[in-house]
Amino acid sequence: MGEAEIDLKRLLGSIVHVFIKDGREIRGKLNVYDQYQNLILENAEEYSDDKLMGKHRLIFVKGGNIKGIHSP
Repeated sequence: MGEAEIDLKRLLGSIVHVFIKDGREIRGKLNVYDQYQNLILENAEEYSDDKLMGKHRLIFVKGGNIKGIHSP
């Protein structure tokens, strides 16, 4: 198991900020992840240039599109 997977395991059930390669940021509760860093976030908010673009009850984020993840 890689270091990133251990960090994600620790963050399960916590609010995370996911930075997408296209500049968006998605904030929500980390519900599920897999070995490819695909994520499912619950009660997520999607931001672009610090402007709220949408709210999602559940959102799937493909691991290959993720630039970074951080817990506030």
